Amino acid sequence: MGKRRNKGRKHVSDNVRTSKKGASDVKTNPFEIRINKQKHQILGRKISKHDRGLPGVSRGKAVKKRKETLLKEYQHRTKSNQFVDKRLGENDPNMTVEDKMMQRFAVERQRAHEKSVLYNLNEDETQLTHYGQSLADIEKQETILESDEDDEDGAGKFGEEDHFGGFLTKKKISSEKEQESENKSRKEMLEDIIINSKKEKYERQHEKDTLITLTEKLDKEWKDVSFLLAKGNKSNKDDTSSKKPDAYDIAVRELMYDMKASATDRLKTPEELAKEEKERLDALEADRQRRMKGDVDDEDEGKPKHISADDLYDGYDLSGPAPKAMLTYEDGKANLDLTSAGGPSAEADDDDDEDEKNEDDEEEGDGEEEDEGDSEEEEEEDNHSDLESDEDDDSDDSENEDKEESDEETKDTKKSAQVKSKKNKKNTAVIQQAAKEELPYTFKAPANYDEFQQLIDGHSPANQAVIIERVRTCHHPSLAEGNKEKLETFFSILLQYFGEVASRQPVDMELLNQLTRHLHGLCQQSPINAGQCMQSLIVDRYQLFCKAAERRAGKPDYPSLDTLLYLKLVSVLFPTSDFRHAVTTPSMLFLGQILSQCLVRSCRDVALGLFVCNLFTQYISSAKRFVPELVNFLNGLLFLASDKPHTGSTHTIQSLSDYHLVPPFRPVGKHIDLLKLQSEDANVTRQISISPINIAEILSLPAKEALEELETDEFRIWALSLTLQLLCELSTLYEQLSSFREIFHPISTCLESGRLPQDRYPDSIKTLCDTLRENLSVKDGVPCKWLQREKKRPQPIKMLEPLIEEDYDPIRKKRKGNKAQTERQRLVHRHKREMKGAIREIRKDAQFLARHKLKVQLDKDAERKQRVKEIHHLLGTQEGEMRAMERKKKKF
Repeated sequence: MGKRRNKGRKHVSDNVRTSKKGASDVKTNPFEIRINKQKHQILGRKISKHDRGLPGVSRGKAVKKRKETLLKEYQHRTKSNQFVDKRLGENDPNMTVEDKMMQRFAVERQRAHEKSVLYNLNEDETQLTHYGQSLADIEKQETILESDEDDEDGAGKFGEEDHFGGFLTKKKISSEKEQESENKSRKEMLEDIIINSKKEKYERQHEKDTLITLTEKLDKEWKDVSFLLAKGNKSNKDDTSSKKPDAYDIAVRELMYDMKASATDRLKTPEELAKEEKERLDALEADRQRRMKGDVDDEDEGKPKHISADDLYDGYDLSGPAPKAMLTYEDGKANLDLTSAGGPSAEADDDDDEDEKNEDDEEEGDGEEEDEGDSEEEEEEDNHSDLESDEDDDSDDSENEDKEESDEETKDTKKSAQVKSKKNKKNTAVIQQAAKEELPYTFKAPANYDEFQQLIDGHSPANQAVIIERVRTCHHPSLAEGNKEKLETFFSILLQYFGEVASRQPVDMELLNQLTRHLHGLCQQSPINAGQCMQSLIVDRYQLFCKAAERRAGKPDYPSLDTLLYLKLVSVLFPTSDFRHAVTTPSMLFLGQILSQCLVRSCRDVALGLFVCNLFTQYISSAKRFVPELVNFLNGLLFLASDKPHTGSTHTIQSLSDYHLVPPFRPVGKHIDLLKLQSEDANVTRQISISPINIAEILSLPAKEALEELETDEFRIWALSLTLQLLCELSTLYEQLSSFREIFHPISTCLESGRLPQDRYPDSIKTLCDTLRENLSVKDGVPCKWLQREKKRPQPIKMLEPLIEEDYDPIRKKRKGNKAQTERQRLVHRHKREMKGAIREIRKDAQFLARHKLKVQLDKDAERKQRVKEIHHLLGTQEGEMRAMERKKKKF
């Protein structure tokens, strides 16, 4: 037995010894050890702790930590129920158990005490106060305040005021006053009020009289003393009068009498002005609606409105009726000639006089009727008496006459009232009709073009402009939310209406000018929407032009007048000096394509081409952009006006290169003499006066009428004059170009060769030719610059001087700057490092969650496959058993 015990003990001790030895020797996988090797070993550098690492161990620790924290949060993300411990002191780790129990017991006792004392009325302690102080505090004071005055009256007063404020004496005085007021009647009280007011008025008048007498007395005394001062100043005046004023004195005196600027009110913002205008239109519309209903104040019509002397009367309405006459004065006398101001006031006065007379007559009639009634009563009383005489008969006759007169007067008053009512009805009918015909002051913003057509249908162009102005005023963007969108829609409607007006025959240029003004204002309010609308419209017109060019084999006709006016509108609404613009740049390309593709077959085409050239010049005037199509077209017009050599009936050109023609112009054809003068008499052509031609009016006419208007020498001279003017302007714009001489070489050749018969044209054409020749000869003799590379400023050689640092540290990087800058750089570096670490941790967390989700999904799939296998196995066994049973049945 003993041997067995020893063997067991030895076995236990060996196990303990081997377990301790194994615990001390932790084996590490050599493949998990990572060593950061150094390229060079530096003396004096400490060995960093990061030279040798265990990435596998650290990765395992991180995964374990994420399982305890992130995985728990992920698993409980859908759970919202939790217990919150709200016991007193439970969340305070510093409190002991005894303190927690004492605090809970105290709170319970306090709640029980509050419930028991809730309806106990004897617990309230009332305190008596005097002048805001407690009487208990006053009783505690040992010192007694005594009066400083020695007399008994003062002591009595002090005592009365000190002891409860003398409320007994005050009560007696107030009670006596109340009794006196109660004993007085209403009449006596009114008499007292009148007496007091008269007394105050007398006192004020007396003070005023005394003040006037004192000022008069002071003036008299001053007159007695003033001559003494005047004598003393005479000598000074004589000395100064002898001296002549110099230029400085004269300037000072002039400055004394100069007008000085006075303070004015601040300028109102556009929002405030729009709000005031909207309120004014609303008031006018309400007044118009009232007049349409016949609600007219007769009392206010005849009365002139009061006008202040300081009133500038800026809101004077010229379209309204003439003002009625008012009382004026001449030489200090009243001017009573009120009939000269017009019929209405005089008639109104006459009507008022008639009304007053009728009212007087009615009053007299009423008085007579009362007298008649009294006389009848007297007659009845006299009938009971036995006394009769001739006087009674006379009185009866007089009474009958009075009755007849009163009946006539009542008839007259009724007639005058009927006439007055008829006049009033006529006036109200006239006012109602005028109010209905008057243009409304407020309008709703149209939502589409059909509503806009209904709005302006039947109105003149002037009224249409007023309607558009009032629509803009009533829907200013600052007045209400949503007005900006309404005005943007209204801009597209006006743009469409602009094209409709431009396509009419003849064109109403005044209405187009009004529409242009409103379009410009709306474009300034919302430029982005305006640019988009205008851009889409130009694109549509350009597509129509391209389709027409395809139908005519690349030789289209000039666009219609409304398209050209739209292009003109672009230069008004949007800037043309930008290098690239969303609306202006496509418009310029469209204009250049018109000049380069449209053929010139008639004088109408010449007029359209000149219109496009003039418009193009306005586009490029500020930016001085070079447009070769413009110069080529003007050169072609000079070719059409110049003489060509010909033999017989066919034109022959000596040298095609001398004319430098580029399409759409050709040196041959039946249209090469469009601008050549048809009259052979030079004296007649020289006397033709150049008058401006309205191209828009002529182009709005039908084609046949326009050709008849333009197929004249007057138009040809005007076209040549406008061509030369445009060339002079272009020569000024392109003067700084290096290729100026080459650009205008064909034009200068045409002028110098004498192809243009200047002798047959008026003197103004000769003057323009000379001016153009001078402008083109500016670059003559000036050599052209050779094509060279752009000169760059020579850069100095960098001086590589050694940078010597006193405190050099090979490990720490030296940062330049002061202490604040180095601290900021250090914080920025730390922030970047922390940011990178946070991003790295977030990425690792996402990878951990992805692995966990994948693992869960794989587990679910494996479990599902296992269940499917089990079900298949079960079904297979059942199927086998069933077949076995069937086989047994077959045997039997």
